[in-house]
Amino acid sequence: MSKGIVVYRSKYGAAESYAGWLAEAVGFDLADVKKANPRTLSGCDTIVHCGAVYATGISGLRFLRTALEHARDARAATLAVGASPPSDEGCDALRERNLTGPLAELPLFYARGTWDLSRMSFIDRTLCRTCCARWRRRIRPTASRGRTRSPVPVTKTATGPTPMRSFRSSTGWKPAKPEQIRQS
Repeated sequence: MSKGIVVYRSKYGAAESYAGWLAEAVGFDLADVKKANPRTLSGCDTIVHCGAVYATGISGLRFLRTALEHARDARAATLAVGASPPSDEGCDALRERNLTGPLAELPLFYARGTWDLSRMSFIDRTLCRTCCARWRRRIRPTASRGRTRSPVPVTKTATGPTPMRSFRSSTGWKPAKPEQIRQS
């Protein structure tokens, strides 16, 4: 029987939730990268990494790089969990920025995380409010044309087109359905 582990790095709990559900579904152990030792994973056949996306970076990848150095024959995959709606462009950008060198060929999946300002740190909350204010200013109708211009991409998900600005609502977060998780 193969031995596998799901490791995660989460700041607000969404990546931890996905990691827990995944570990339970496939029967793997679960570990937080803050408490785990990557050198002890040399006996694992499969390593699944779940990391939160912060400012286009996937958290916990340094742990995964070290773990794969010690478990050279292990299969691995990464699940990035972010607040933005899933899109092919977003997944491509995450791959290009984060999965380089020995991680370049890993499968990358993306799932929607949480957006709850009340749970965020002061710095994260301030950054998010600043970004939202910028988006609001940029999507107001232009006086000369009398129409709305939106620099925010509209992506198509399993539930239909979703403007990126719609994730501002912090009410009723629900985990992504399996068909909404994207692989790049």
